[in-house]
Amino acid sequence: MKREQFCDHWMFGKTGEKMVSVTLPHDATQYEIRQPDAASGSGGAYYPGGSYIYEKAFTAPEDWKEKTVLVEFEGVYPCAQVFLNGKEIGAESYGYNLFRVELTEILYGQENTLRVEADNSRVPNSRWYAGAGIYRPVWLLTGNREHILPDGVRITTLSYEPAQIMVEVETSAARGTKQESTEILTVICDPGGKAVLSEELTMQDGKYTAVLDIPDAQLWDDENPNLYTCEISLCREGVCLDSASTVFGIRKLKWSTEGFLINGKSVLL
Repeated sequence: MKREQFCDHWMFGKTGEKMVSVTLPHDATQYEIRQPDAASGSGGAYYPGGSYIYEKAFTAPEDWKEKTVLVEFEGVYPCAQVFLNGKEIGAESYGYNLFRVELTEILYGQENTLRVEADNSRVPNSRWYAGAGIYRPVWLLTGNREHILPDGVRITTLSYEPAQIMVEVETSAARGTKQESTEILTVICDPGGKAVLSEELTMQDGKYTAVLDIPDAQLWDDENPNLYTCEISLCREGVCLDSASTVFGIRKLKWSTEGFLINGKSVLL
């Protein structure tokens, strides 16, 4: 999916107060006035809690009608509720979680309003100063209806001698059933950028998977952090619908009475 920054031109305010323009990330706690008897105590820097509102107006292009549109929040502290044009479309109570909401019932070709409410009124709720509001970046993700899920590519080292990895890919259309004419292709590139193998993945347990042997593998260790690249393409009838790329190292870590081992070699911490 296409990933774009979505941090500019937000309006912020406390419930019932005038809103001001802000750029994310943003710490709502800094709009509070410290109080010596604040319930947050010294751990919360004597800031009182509060409830906060963020709003962003944006125009949805007509071509979004055929796409999936997500908004990714890296962190909203805490008790976030997300609304689109007044209708709740998502929530996340835990303030440290990354979460995504799909923008449904968009007004195409018109202005839309995305609203986020964060309730930090119940303090103390942390052992230390946590801030409040949308304190991490926000991203807009757009893609075809059938796409590779965000964070949907997983690489696991099965063996380092010989080098063998498992590639797992989750798509929006997988859900346990292979779609007609859909192909998931992977290309593995070595640390120098050279393609060393390619493979089509097969459906298994709701994911597209492949077990691959890496020839003449350059292993990752504490002195030589070699990184390979896995390029994934989701195709149908020769047309690429989506792509994703991730880097990985081929390594096995082990803890035992022998100590800490990287690829079978003892490493002192």
